[in-house]
Amino acid sequence: RRSGAGPCARYAWGKGKLAAIMLWVGGMLIACPSEPASEAKKKAAEAFGCKDAGEVAGYARCAAGREKGGLKVAQPAGLRSIEGKLSPRQHCSKGRMPATPAEPGKILSQGEQGEEQPKEGRKACQSGCGLLLHIIRWARQEALNAARELAGHMHKPATKHMKAMRRCMSYLTPTPGRGYAARPSREWGGSGSSKLRLLGKSGSEYLAGPGCKSASGWPIFLEGCCLAARPKKMPARALPAAEAELCAAAQCAQDLMFAWRILACMGLAVEFPVALEIGSKGAVGLRSSWPAGGRARHISGKQYFLRGL
Repeated sequence: RRSGAGPCARYAWGKGKLAAIMLWVGGMLIACPSEPASEAKKKAAEAFGCKDAGEVAGYARCAAGREKGGLKVAQPAGLRSIEGKLSPRQHCSKGRMPATPAEPGKILSQGEQGEEQPKEGRKACQSGCGLLLHIIRWARQEALNAARELAGHMHKPATKHMKAMRRCMSYLTPTPGRGYAARPSREWGGSGSSKLRLLGKSGSEYLAGPGCKSASGWPIFLEGCCLAARPKKMPARALPAAEAELCAAAQCAQDLMFAWRILACMGLAVEFPVALEIGSKGAVGLRSSWPAGGRARHISGKQYFLRGL
């Protein structure tokens, strides 16, 4: 059956077991227990004319495999290509590898006049930033915010941006085997009646940048496994810090609703209420209070959206 929440998602129930099918251009992935796998592959081959390529060992230069009761995804090939092309370790101060992807307590700003990179340096910086975004998206989510800041200056990179890019690369390259590990906190019985737990966490850094716009981030979890982690610079300036936190919470709630719809369309039950953790008591008070007026009137839409959930 085709899922109502996503055009590229299909599913099938057989003998009380779920088979989830994901489609994209030129490929298909079937995730199911070993028992109904052969039947699901047979039906998929008849419907789409696909050939069985075997068990997944990697995708998009990612190495995937089972580890300690879960699934692990790493990017060793991408990190080796960074090491071979740009040699970030040679540019580390005193040969020390950084302990964080970005310099603590500092925010990247635009370069001063005369600090712009030449054409070759600009091309190398943009290419390196593209590699970082690909690696961090799939396997190294702890550097998402550093990559977001760096990507915002690629239209006119300066010397400081090249230095920040090499620092992030130097943080990632010594640990090519590190990656994203999905280890569920509970065992699922396999039936549609078993309720799954969703969790969302949101936070915001108030006025994080020269443009006085806050930087927000939010991950969502399914049974302790990270489904999505997103950093974003807010499109408008937030007046109080609670407003920035409320906007991040509204976007996290939207992702939670999307994940719930995908699960519900596959016949899976979700445990309600779904918890959404917010890092600001003021944002919790705005969400819980009924009136919206004065300086909070411009965010009343987000306020009423969270209150109605």
